[in-house]
Amino acid sequence: MVELLTRLVAWICARRRSALAIGSALGLVCLPFAALLYSNLRTQIEELLPRDAPSIVALEAMQARLGDNMQLGILVSGAPLDAIHRFLDRLAADSRALPNPPRFIDYRTDEVQRFFEPRKALFVDKGDLEKLEQRISERLARGAPALDRKLLEGDLFAKYQARASRLRPFPSGYYDADDGKSAAIILYPESKATSYEASLAFREAIDALARRIASESGLAGLRLEYTGDVEQMIQEQRSLQADLLVSSLLVIFCEALLLLAFFRWWPSVAVLGLPLAVASSGTFAIGWFLFGSLNGSSAFLGSIIVGNGVNPGIILLGRYAEERRRGVAAPEAMSTAVAETTTATVVASSAAAVAYGALMVTAFRGYSQFGVLGGVGMGLCWVATYLLVPPLALALDARWPVKPLAKPPIVRRSFERLGAMSAGKPVLFAVAGVVLTLVSTLLVWRMAADPFEEDMAKLRSSWATKPGGYLDVDRKIDGILKRYMTPAVVLLERAEEVEPLARRFREAVADNPQGLLSEVLTLGSLVPADQEAKLAILGRIRGMLEKAGPDRLVAREPRHRFNPFGLMGVLPLPPGLSGLEERLTLAALRWIPSEDVMPFGAADLPEYVRRQLREKDGVEGRMVLLFPKHGTNTANGVQLRQLASEIRAVPLPPGAQLAGPHLVCADLIASVRRDGPIATACAFAGVVLLSLLLARGARGGAMVVVALLTGIAWTCGLAVALGLRLNFLNFVALPITFGIGVDYAANVYGRYRLGKPSPQSAIQAVAGAGPAVALASATTVVGYSALLLSRNGALFSFGMLAVIGELCCLATALVLLPAMLAWRST
Repeated sequence: MVELLTRLVAWICARRRSALAIGSALGLVCLPFAALLYSNLRTQIEELLPRDAPSIVALEAMQARLGDNMQLGILVSGAPLDAIHRFLDRLAADSRALPNPPRFIDYRTDEVQRFFEPRKALFVDKGDLEKLEQRISERLARGAPALDRKLLEGDLFAKYQARASRLRPFPSGYYDADDGKSAAIILYPESKATSYEASLAFREAIDALARRIASESGLAGLRLEYTGDVEQMIQEQRSLQADLLVSSLLVIFCEALLLLAFFRWWPSVAVLGLPLAVASSGTFAIGWFLFGSLNGSSAFLGSIIVGNGVNPGIILLGRYAEERRRGVAAPEAMSTAVAETTTATVVASSAAAVAYGALMVTAFRGYSQFGVLGGVGMGLCWVATYLLVPPLALALDARWPVKPLAKPPIVRRSFERLGAMSAGKPVLFAVAGVVLTLVSTLLVWRMAADPFEEDMAKLRSSWATKPGGYLDVDRKIDGILKRYMTPAVVLLERAEEVEPLARRFREAVADNPQGLLSEVLTLGSLVPADQEAKLAILGRIRGMLEKAGPDRLVAREPRHRFNPFGLMGVLPLPPGLSGLEERLTLAALRWIPSEDVMPFGAADLPEYVRRQLREKDGVEGRMVLLFPKHGTNTANGVQLRQLASEIRAVPLPPGAQLAGPHLVCADLIASVRRDGPIATACAFAGVVLLSLLLARGARGGAMVVVALLTGIAWTCGLAVALGLRLNFLNFVALPITFGIGVDYAANVYGRYRLGKPSPQSAIQAVAGAGPAVALASATTVVGYSALLLSRNGALFSFGMLAVIGELCCLATALVLLPAMLAWRST
């Protein structure tokens, strides 16, 4: 292979103008497709899961039947509440006249409250009303007051107080905060507003309208804070795009400086830059045709491929420059460089490609897409390097020649001293390596039982939880509503299946009071049974209380505002009782419906309630809504998995679909826990095989593998010491570090094999390959370090773990491996 490649390179160099023109043309052809791929970023979490994941299948079914249930929540403050209410009324009215108006708007509760307030007693069980009637009758018969605190707070009402506590009263009819300084409004865009562009257009239209209304209303100090799915998509994608731009520019600039400082030959930037640009644009052009978009995991692959893909070029050009500075003619120097670097770079690049490719064995799209593009990128970078670097280097060297040096450069002398230090005291460095490995292993062992990051909020943008961030605003609105804006949804094929299923869910809630599932809502649950019988019982109770008169109605007690149903509003008093004081009204009569209340059905419910349970085709009543307990931390992985487990523990009828954002997050965590170790094991197996191939013997391959494993152990130990935990993205750093980390040990060992086994050969291996290996590692670190600028917690953790892996693997290759080689040779 080496001889064949050497001949091919010589043939290309003889036709270098044509070769460079063809390479440049290919890069230009691929560039528009690469740009299209990067213009289609999809940051939604569902883009990371496989299409056949249960939560994704159910989510698509829900979208088909209900539309996309995205929301834009706005918290309005900075003005008196009455002014905020007028502002919300006008915003709701005027937004319906927008070119793309909201599907519906949720900001007032008065319609719902007016409907349910006089009918609240109909939701009490018939048997409990009968017991209450009997007890009041018995009390009056023995001359006791009809009601007292003991009766009102007894067993009949205790079970309704928890239910009543979930009903948040809004006396003003608006979603007002407890402090009386803000109010919330939630707008649901049309289902077509699911892309970033459509969501941004909707949000900007609402924001422009809101600010115009505030200006016209004289509310200059009005504050608008946004949250919801729409705002999350916009802010996360804007943050990602900004981070991409900054990191890309930084990577290009820093790598150019590193190349100039190392080679001290300014054409080196162009010599390595052109193949890298062609390979990168080709990689992402292929990605456009394969995927059509990038997800949250693969978005930063550009800087990573640039940082990793330049490594074979550095090794090749470094060897060429070394020969040229010794005075060797350019063609001969290039021939030597190709012959002596091909094997090491092939195996190193193949190892990197295998490490990326190992991610393809998983169903997790966050890994598989990353693996495909990374593997293709590593392969194309190696091909472009050996086809374009030689002709371009010879062309530019003819115009701006590489100057010979009178003495070895200071970089080489520095690495020679490093090699002499490690090879001169092999036992000391070997023992130190063992001690560090044992300490690292102990640290990892202590955290092995729970290595995963459970706080999902840490994996989002760092500013999201800060004051004004969308997660902070979301928390405030949840505190106002006392419920979550997005429940889990069970979609059923037939309406008659709804209530039996809802009953099973309610039984599960009752059987597990410590669980996280709280409320089960259906259309039928809003229409109580036995209404006529209940109204008859309540009528008889009303009659007994009227007949008893004020003096025997309620036992005299200290003033209190006990309300067993926790509902607001004051009903008209029954005839004959209009003179009772407010205490008696609140304590005894607010729950008694007036005589004009009639039985009602689903068709009589307020439109606001019905449309939340209505499908796109107008059918109502074929779904069950499942709400977690208020206060459940849905950003906590443990609670997410518990909630998903509770919901999925209830068997569903055939054809039913269970969908919800909490279930998607739970599936994401489960997929990472399952697929991450698989990808890591596959990467390790592939890298070991390639290492043995490089060494052409078990002993040499084993030494390279030992150096790699030591670097991985140090990486994991240092990560634990720094408090890093594994998550859905940084898990990728482990298999990638296998592939890239072995590159350094492989090149040092490859250079060692050029001489006779001896401590001096180990020193010369570090002196010869060390500078290029260190530069290759530095460019890779630059590519990873760009992620440290990201405000996204998952990307930051990936960059941190990858940088640690690079530095540890570089240390084992340049310090520990030479010590082992010297020890072996003696």
